[in-house]
Amino acid sequence: MATGDLKGSLTGNANSVTNPSVLSGSVSVALKDLIFVTFGQQTNLTAGAATDNLGNAYTATNVGTDAGVVTGRSYQSLATVSGTLTTINVAATASTNDWAGRAAVIEGPFSAIDANVAN
Repeated sequence: MATGDLKGSLTGNANSVTNPSVLSGSVSVALKDLIFVTFGQQTNLTAGAATDNLGNAYTATNVGTDAGVVTGRSYQSLATVSGTLTTINVAATASTNDWAGRAAVIEGPFSAIDANVAN
């Protein structure tokens, strides 16, 4: 596998937002692989921090996108802990609104992630 190749993904969705909302799958992660997560909600954006079963740290790429009906937030992490990634949790206010999320693991090594971009 070459740098930049998709190693695998985790997904999640439900008719109600839970806290946390969980994306699941099984992907082998190596140090400095890029993990990119996107979380979408039916209404007001309540997504907060993202965490995973390995203990990697995630940074929100922006403050979130609010299109008036659907909202979303993305997160990124350069893996500092290797192993099998099976869950990513996104903290969000529980509600009866729909949500969907996907995480992509991209083959590294990556040396750095650019600073947060403007909305």
